[in-house]
Formats: sequence, structure tokens, C-alpha cells
Amino acid sequence: MKYALLVFSVLLNFVCFAQKWIDTSFSIAIERDSIYGSSTDFEGNNRELTLDIAYPTNDTPPKCGRPLILVIHGGAWMSGSKSDGEIQRLMTDFAKRGYVAVAPNYRLGLYQTERNINCNVSSIFDIPWNCLNIQDTTEWYRAYFRAIQDLKGVVSYITKRSEAYSIIPNNVFTSGFSAGGFNALGIAFLDDNTEWPTMFTDQLADVKRPNARYDQGCIRRYAWDTSLALISLKRSSLGSLQGELNVPAMSDYKIKGVGNFYGGMFFNLLKKGNNSAAIYGFH
Repeated sequence: MKYALLVFSVLLNFVCFAQKWIDTSFSIAIERDSIYGSSTDFEGNNRELTLDIAYPTNDTPPKCGRPLILVIHGGAWMSGSKSDGEIQRLMTDFAKRGYVAVAPNYRLGLYQTERNINCNVSSIFDIPWNCLNIQDTTEWYRAYFRAIQDLKGVVSYITKRSEAYSIIPNNVFTSGFSAGGFNALGIAFLDDNTEWPTMFTDQLADVKRPNARYDQGCIRRYAWDTSLALISLKRSSLGSLQGELNVPAMSDYKIKGVGNFYGGMFFNLLKKGNNSAAIYGFH
């Protein structure tokens, strides 16, 4: 992880020479559970979305402004939280180096299959492996798309408050683990609706009700809903790539770099070649 911090520091030195971004030398403040909006989840429930913001309190913000970084949790779009230990550690470490660091939550959950499938390995790996038995592959694409909508709303929410945090909006970085790595790349490079096949995000036929096996182990465990019997089975249109959170976004914010830790892309988002964000990829 030290290598990731070093790479971000080197990138920033090309942008702003006012201070070094390596040592954890600053005192920080953390604002917890700021509400950046609400969105409808995969089961039709309205979800309030929150984030934590950490920033230095005894630095002298450079004339070019502090850099902003998002630290995004993973969890296969089914689990995970901004409160995860590694996410909180990185958020505070970046803030101590002079960044404004944000750890956001985003919408989670997807439909499991109607079939009774037991992979019988959960006890071995101590994870709810059966929750990966999704209804169809479309669910992965839709869960990812919802996350990108939310996280683009995070960038818009923070950059609109750039003066309050002494941020320069054209110096934004994203980072994430696993699904969070997918998301970090998507925020930077999925910037045009034509890059995304609408067959995954248009209104689709209703799903079949997931098997009862997934009620306690998935639906209730992750608080996607109160019970399997109450979930909506409709797959409505997901709308535009930008979503509806904090729009319109600031037109001048720019993502300069992405820290991708064992994430990837569903499609080749680099083929257009119109985004200059640097990528640090670790697998």
C-alpha cells in the first residue's frame, strides 16, 4: 500500500509543488455520515447515501488547492462499507498527507437465483458464497452501473463544496479495492452514455423470486430488505449514467489518477482515448 501512496504523491508533484504529499504530518478532522443524496436500490427501496470526509486542519492549503481522493470499498456490490478498517485507515492517512479524503457508501445488492444452489464452501472460506448465485449476469452490470451513478454524485457533491474544503476541482483522484477498483476506474473512464450498452440498464422483464435459501443468508444478512417475501421483482430502467444526485455536476472537475486494487472493467473504457487520467493498477 505504501507504493500506492507514493505513486499518487509523484503524480501530484507534477500538478502542485506547494507541499510534499508523503509524510503523515498533519492533524485532521473527520466529518462522519454526511448525506450526499438518496437513490432507489435494486429492490425498489429508497436508500439514504452517506460518506465520511477527512481533511487536514493545520496545513497551509496551496494556492492550487488540496487534491481530493475517493477511497471506495469493495464487496462484490453485495457487501462492504465506508466503515471497513482498511478504507478508514487509507482515508485518514491520505488526509494526514494533505488530501481531502472521502470514504463513501453506495447502493448494494442484486437478485439471487430462483434455484436452490448450495456451493457448500461458505464454511471453508467464511464468506456467504451462496450469495454469488445471481439471477443472471445482467445483475452484475446493473449493480455496477448503480454504484457509478452514486459515486459520480459523490464527486459532484464534494467539488461543489470545493471552497469549504480548499479543493481544486480539477485535481481529483479515485481509488478502490475489488468492486471498489471497478468503481474507481468507472468514475474516471465511463463518462459517455454511448460507452455503455443500454440492454443492461433499460427496463427489463421482472425477475423470478429468489429461492428461500437466500432469505436469511443474503437478503436479511446485508439488510437489502426485511424479508424475501417483501422484495420487489421489477427491474426498472436505471436512467442516465450521471444519475440524479447533485446534478448538474461542476463542468470543470477532472480526475487525474486512479488507484485500482484488483478491480477491472466490464468493457474497454480506454478505447476512446479522451481521458488523460493516470492508472496505478495492482493485481
